[in-house]
Amino acid sequence: MPFGSRRAAFLAAAAEPADDFDRLLQLADKIGGADFKKRLADLAAQTKAHAAAKDAAEIARHKADASVAAAKAEVEKLHAAHQAHVARELKQIEADRKVAAQAAAEAEAHRQHAAELVAEQRKRLAAVEKAIAG
Repeated sequence: MPFGSRRAAFLAAAAEPADDFDRLLQLADKIGGADFKKRLADLAAQTKAHAAAKDAAEIARHKADASVAAAKAEVEKLHAAHQAHVARELKQIEADRKVAAQAAAEAEAHRQHAAELVAEQRKRLAAVEKAIAG
């Protein structure tokens, strides 16, 4: 094919936008450049591989995002459960403290009552000893 006609075929084919590599390969057939055709085929293969890798990376990213969201939800669930457990423990500690304070108050009341009984018994004993002595 003479150079001028190759150039004309290229310009005619290039006048319409080349949407894909098949169109470019057809253009390379018209031009007749085997090296150009091979480079376009290599570029097409690389582009397809890149698109596949990009799609795989996007899928992996979505899976990772979903995994992170699930892990975050699980952590929040565990945190809420832990907070509820701590709140129950604090409530139980407060209840135990109140019971202990009440028991301490009752013990003090019993101690005072016992001290009063001892004092009264000592008075009686002193009165009996005085009556015997005198």
